[in-house]
This record gives sequence, C-alpha cells and structure tokens, in this order.
Amino acid sequence: MKGINYRSYRQVEKLINFNDTSLRNYCEDKLKSCDEIIKFIKKKITKKNKNWDGKICEIGSGNGKLLYRLELDRLLSKGIGFEISRSRYQFSKEFSKLIDSKKIKIFNKDFLKSKLKKNTFDLIIGVDIIFNLISANSNSQQLQFLNLCRKYLKKNGVLLLEVMSYKNEIKLLKKKNSFTRTFYFRKSDPYKNVKAKYRLIDQNIYIKKIFSHRNGSNSFFSNLVKPIDYNFWSKLQEWNIEISKEWSSIIKSKENEYMVILRKK
Repeated sequence: MKGINYRSYRQVEKLINFNDTSLRNYCEDKLKSCDEIIKFIKKKITKKNKNWDGKICEIGSGNGKLLYRLELDRLLSKGIGFEISRSRYQFSKEFSKLIDSKKIKIFNKDFLKSKLKKNTFDLIIGVDIIFNLISANSNSQQLQFLNLCRKYLKKNGVLLLEVMSYKNEIKLLKKKNSFTRTFYFRKSDPYKNVKAKYRLIDQNIYIKKIFSHRNGSNSFFSNLVKPIDYNFWSKLQEWNIEISKEWSSIIKSKENEYMVILRKK
C-alpha cells in the first residue's frame, strides 16, 4: 500500500462531470460550505494577530474553495495552495476563473517537496484530515511536514489543522474486523453518496470508498489514515498549542474531528 494516499484523489472533481450551470452551482455551494471555518479563522486567528498580513498557504487545497473564500472575504493578500490530485488541480483553475481570483496560485505538487521562503506566511492550513493522511505515509513525513510548516511561518504565525482521532472507529474495529458507513453529499454535488468501509492495518485505518454518481455510475478509491489523539500534541515543544473541540460541534460529524492551532514560538 506504499503511496496509496498519493493516488487516492486522482479522479475526484473531474471537469467532464460538469456543465457550465452545474459547475457554477457546485462552486457556489462549496464557497458557502466554508462559512463555519471562516468564522473560526476570524475568531481564533486573525483577530488575535495584530500584525496580520494575509499571506496564507493551504496544503491539500483540493478545488481551492477555502483559499478563494478567504480572498473573497478580504482575509487574504496572497495565497498558495498545494494539491497532488491532477483532476482537483484542474478543477481549481476553472474555479479561479469563475470568481476572477487575482491573489491565489495553486500548484499540482507535493508540499513536502516544496522550497518556499522562510518566515513568509501568517497562516498555513491543513484541513480535511491532511495531517492524518500524511502521518499515515510515515513518521518521517509527519515530522517533515511539521518542520516545513514551522520553517515557512513567520514568528507567531499559525498552523491550523483539522484532525481526527477516529476514537469511535477504533472501538468498533476492535470488536469486529471491518464496518461500513454511508455519507451523503449536498444536492449540488455530482455524487449522491459514498460508502466507506473501514479496516485496521497496523496502527492505521484503511478506508475503501465507493462513490455513487447521480448518473448511475460509480467510482472508487482508498486511503490510509493515522488516528491522532489529543496526547500527541503535548510532545511538540516548538509550538504554542491550542486544541479546540468547537469545530466538532459545528460540523456534527461521527468521526471525532477537532481543530489544532499551532503557533510558532
């Protein structure tokens, strides 16, 4: 399963699945879906930074929705995104045209191979469990990720991570070998739902997903995630750390999300 997380999102958000109208509706819906995290960023980060300059990097930026929403809300002066999925990167370019973005550049590259200037960013973002995915690749990549983020952040800059403990999933998997859950998408999404099958492999959780398209077709991909519990963060001495459970109550997920604010010392 070496490299599985680098392959898993290759066919997501393929432009061939959209027409002009569905593309616009989908993008509008994605921008609106950022409402709560925008509130979170304003409350926990920008209002507490007197020297906020609006330079933001997002790792695993996907279709770019969060960066574009930050630009539209005038919280961003310069944005950089890293997205390894070619299809999502191509989608992000159409999304950029749709909102007439002027301040964001998204790269179809691996963040861990990036060479950016030191002490550049006010905020680096890794939502949608990017830290769980990188950590599942290897412990060395997990450490490399944290070190690069710290290198690229300004003093007192923030690394904001959305993380999952998978506490409930682990409890279930200790009782039985596997289980399946179904998640439903918004009506504007080309996919109706995804069935996710969970299985333990060593210290990671293997998730096999079947996406049901509204046109009747299916697509598949799998990934590995490493559960990250609250105790993990106490080991990191180079950061001032705040753990927020507020995000979990906002999105009401079954998968134990929480937000971690790591401020560079």
